[in-house]
Amino acid sequence: MTISRRIFWILAALIYTQGTQASIEITGGEIRFSGRMVAQPCVVDGVSKDFNVDMGHTSTHELKRNDGKSKPVSFDIVLNCSSTVNKAVKVYFAGKEETNSPGGIAIIGEAAGIALHLMNKDETAININDASSSIPLAVGQNVLPFLVYVQALSNVKVTPGDYTANATFSLRYD
Repeated sequence: MTISRRIFWILAALIYTQGTQASIEITGGEIRFSGRMVAQPCVVDGVSKDFNVDMGHTSTHELKRNDGKSKPVSFDIVLNCSSTVNKAVKVYFAGKEETNSPGGIAIIGEAAGIALHLMNKDETAININDASSSIPLAVGQNVLPFLVYVQALSNVKVTPGDYTANATFSLRYD
């Protein structure tokens, strides 16, 4: 083979290999996908995802006059239901319980000597870290009504001032 033929074949091989790229495979890692299928007939409406209930002004005089209780304040949790797979729901309220007022929600702030208590629409008590009464569901928008009131603690002086209390809720279908 002459030198010019060798150069020709070398150049041809170089031109051919430049048009192709070598594939390199490197082992990466494992991906785990997980989830949970649920029969969830309802979703919480946007207005009920995170909201505030304004308790207004409660006077110490009102508490003394009404056996340590304020007037109840109403609030609603709104659900949008696309099916009636489950006929009813209970709302589970979770939060920090006031040790001096069993079932009540502990407050934080300048005020002292009070707790908040939840009730079903029929004014039966809902203890914090417990569920409401069962509420029937229908297809479409469902408004779940609740009440909350201020309760003076027994044998504790009520101190005026601003306060807040926090609770979360979850749905338990029947």
